[in-house]
Amino acid sequence: MRLDLPTPGHDAEVAQLLAARARHEAARRVYVFVFTDEPGAGGRLPRRELYDAICAAMPVPVVDGLLVRDGRCWSYACVNPRCCPPAGRPIDPASPTATSLAAAHALVGRSVLADRAAVLDSIRPLGGVTARSMAEALDRADATLRRASRRQKMHGTKRLLDELLARYQDPRAIVDHDEAAYLHVACRDVLVRDSVLARCSDDQALDRMYRLLRDVARRSVPGRDAPGWGMLGWAAYACGDGVIVVDAAERALRSDPGYSLAQLLLDCLEAQVRPELLLAWCEQTSRDTAL
Repeated sequence: MRLDLPTPGHDAEVAQLLAARARHEAARRVYVFVFTDEPGAGGRLPRRELYDAICAAMPVPVVDGLLVRDGRCWSYACVNPRCCPPAGRPIDPASPTATSLAAAHALVGRSVLADRAAVLDSIRPLGGVTARSMAEALDRADATLRRASRRQKMHGTKRLLDELLARYQDPRAIVDHDEAAYLHVACRDVLVRDSVLARCSDDQALDRMYRLLRDVARRSVPGRDAPGWGMLGWAAYACGDGVIVVDAAERALRSDPGYSLAQLLLDCLEAQVRPELLLAWCEQTSRDTAL
């Protein structure tokens, strides 16, 4: 479970939240990793009080707690300088485990990014000439779909998705402006949009859907892009990428404050709803509005 660090005044509340989650998941043991640039005080590691509160609240053993910063790590639990020196232990990004993880991500066209800022930058909207071209593409899609029935939009979206998912077998694939615009406009229809989301229930297609919807969302125009960001947030939730879920949902709500899918995603995060439950909903939706 990943949790953004709150201020120290909320340590007890955070500890109880994590303990409740451990009970819900029937965890047998827990590891704690704290990532912070906050300085320590009096020779104590930063956020020591948070670690102690977690240990006290947990219904199961906390095996170890590690502070991670500046390429090094320190143990909250161990004070033996022979294995846990005061200067910390270096983290090796070229270790076999780290290399294997990076290679696995590369095979599906994703990379292990350096930090949170790099993650958010990976979905930053494409501005400049791209934004102007997208505005024109959206106008064309509006004109094409204005008189289309729901059935026609369903069939058109299915054909386009089939073509794009076949193309996205190649990690280097991209979507063009008119294709992205068609999905933005067609998916203003909630049933069309939900039938697209249902494709995320296919394990074989989920990663391609995630990459495709990321590319669609980045080709967006403020005020006309809530469906694109909402669908990206859904795919990110299915993949467990909470940072992307929050950013995408908030972008959708800035575009359309009443966009219910975005609020649903934020509510699910707050309630710690497991991605599997969303995928189960996708499977039901796929039987009702299959594409």
